[in-house]
Amino acid sequence: MAYCTADEVKTYTGITKEDLGFSTDTDLDNFISTLISQAEEIINDYCGRDFNLHENVVEKHDAEAENYEYSDAFPRSKVAYLIFPKHYPIVSVSSLKIDDQTVDTDDYKVYDSYIKSKTIPKEKWQNIELTYSYGYSSVPQSVKTVCIRLVAKMLNKAIQIRGGRGAESLSVGDFSVKYNYSEGLDPELQAMLNKYKKVGLVIS
Repeated sequence: MAYCTADEVKTYTGITKEDLGFSTDTDLDNFISTLISQAEEIINDYCGRDFNLHENVVEKHDAEAENYEYSDAFPRSKVAYLIFPKHYPIVSVSSLKIDDQTVDTDDYKVYDSYIKSKTIPKEKWQNIELTYSYGYSSVPQSVKTVCIRLVAKMLNKAIQIRGGRGAESLSVGDFSVKYNYSEGLDPELQAMLNKYKKVGLVIS
């Protein structure tokens, strides 16, 4: 899903087809949609993730020594195992298999970035199979706002390019050649995205 729409960008900027020399609103909308895709890439690169919903993803994991939890009363007794999927936030878990056995839903708890299982796996390779969904069913408002504001910057730059050379119109292809968005995200926009950056996991 797109992080914002052409209509949202036009409402924010007040830009019209005449500002860029397009003959129809459809041409303007197509141009803005291309810029939205560019803005999404900038946001994804900065955050280290996208903001789509990914459903029924299957992953295989090794059971590793550092992921076991031990009893406080009996330090050698394993009481749980922590599974860290490659992606988060976790939306749901469809299936969890440990040592080729399906784990009952009552035997594990799903957190934002990991799963705690009371079924203890043997320490071996690829003996945990997880089917889960992760991501966002709707784009977070902060991400939408950043996307709109990035596209607004791009549009302003496009208007400057057109005005500077006295061109009658500006095409998507021409803009992609002439305009390299090297400024990236300014500190204010970075601050809006920082809480979504993919970082090391914290167990709560």
